[in-house]
Amino acid sequence: MLQQFRNQEAVLTYTPWSLKQTLAQERREIILKAASIMKRRAEEIINAQVLETGVSKEWAALTIEWGIGTLEEIACDISSVISGEIPNSLERDTVAMVFKEPTGPVLTIAPWNPPAILGTRAVVSPIAAGCSVILKSSELCPQTLYLLGEIFAEAGLPKGVLNIIQSDRTYAGAVTEAIIAHPSIRKVDFIGSAAIGKVIGQLAAKYLKPIKLELGGKCAAIVLEDADLEDAARKCMTGAILHHGQLCFSTERIIVHQSVADKFIDILKSEAKKVNIGVAASPRLLQNISHMMEEATSNGAVYVIGEPRKINDVFAGPVVLKDVTRKFIWAYLMIHIAEDEEDAIRLCNDSSYGLSGAVHSLNVPRAIAVAKKLELGQVHINSMTVRDSPTWPMGGVKGSGWGRSNAKWSIQEYLQEKLVTFSVNTLSSI
Repeated sequence: MLQQFRNQEAVLTYTPWSLKQTLAQERREIILKAASIMKRRAEEIINAQVLETGVSKEWAALTIEWGIGTLEEIACDISSVISGEIPNSLERDTVAMVFKEPTGPVLTIAPWNPPAILGTRAVVSPIAAGCSVILKSSELCPQTLYLLGEIFAEAGLPKGVLNIIQSDRTYAGAVTEAIIAHPSIRKVDFIGSAAIGKVIGQLAAKYLKPIKLELGGKCAAIVLEDADLEDAARKCMTGAILHHGQLCFSTERIIVHQSVADKFIDILKSEAKKVNIGVAASPRLLQNISHMMEEATSNGAVYVIGEPRKINDVFAGPVVLKDVTRKFIWAYLMIHIAEDEEDAIRLCNDSSYGLSGAVHSLNVPRAIAVAKKLELGQVHINSMTVRDSPTWPMGGVKGSGWGRSNAKWSIQEYLQEKLVTFSVNTLSSI
């Protein structure tokens, strides 16, 4: 199979979609048509997500809305992002022009949580920039991402521009390396865990391929003493259980000011009784969590809410632990008590991750000042750590990766500048 892939030059060197062959409005029309088709086939995609990843229909429907919004926003941004410029020249007789060109074929690896939005976002930006794409889908959601391919095909995307491959988990490493190693692949885009991201990053470095990474978050919510505690507790709990806690943006740490900690924890306990988490995408994921919980408690972690038990192979109730540092992929919260504002900032930044965070305070200027000191890609004031919009730049810092998704920032990831100069003096001889 890998040898067959290495011989598929036609897929990887497909150029008519590039800026040299297609106009911005042609790509815009196809992407907008894909958005329209996604609306029409929404129920089909929702059912696929529910079946494959165990989410609620309501959550699946919301991811479809995000997917449609992403397609529409990217389509609107194409013309402005691909525009070049004429920079100043220090030589009087020289004119310089900067053209923006697509990087070339891209390998994008999209996860299962949630596939409708992350799969859409992974492919539409390189397509908008003029690149062909190989989408390696997760083995946990093959149908959902296959439907995404059908939508683009129905919208009129030429054959060879979007190519979706799937592999058994056993062969994932070999397949991924074979694609990255291919000389026609010009960029890699990975969304997933930090552990796998490091492996993909090493492969990209091995073959000198630039890479965009969106990795884990271990996202923290800071609750200051002047916060609306009921509102903060509700949003922290909701941010922890959305998509059964299996989002990179999920709230996993709460850093609460010591003067309101006891009251806040009591409110949080009440909120925990109201939540419905849903089921894990596979028994393997929940088994991993159970092992992490055992490790955490053996190292001194304390249960504040919940207990160490599985209800069945794919379901467990919400759990809140104190004094834990390891990242979880389930609806588990870790509470840290901060002595003061500076201590809360220190605790938040004392992490190798830097994706998203929240600050809860009724003093908005104070919250903004705190947000500016946090080593995070985005901070949401009096809201959940789980926030995204097709119009906002989204990405992390530190161990949460680099590069930005959404809108113009995302298209720019798949463009490169080419400088062309000419001497004005040569024009007089023509």
